[in-house]
Amino acid sequence: GIGGKPEKLLDIDLVKEDGVQVIRRFSGGCTVVVDHSSLWTTFICRNRDTPDVSPYPREIMQWSADKIFTE
Repeated sequence: GIGGKPEKLLDIDLVKEDGVQVIRRFSGGCTVVVDHSSLWTTFICRNRDTPDVSPYPREIMQWSADKIFTE
């Protein structure tokens, strides 16, 4: 989550050696209620591939509602 410390969660030297890309998800923490109608989605994109989307939670949620999940 957003509060995770990479140096505590990853073997940094090995990650660099293997060329593994690491991202930090913007959501995390707290308790979430999940039921049969819950839908969990994560978008992993490069800024250059989605230049019209600001990399912030509110903007990403609005973009996904307008462009991905609109009927």
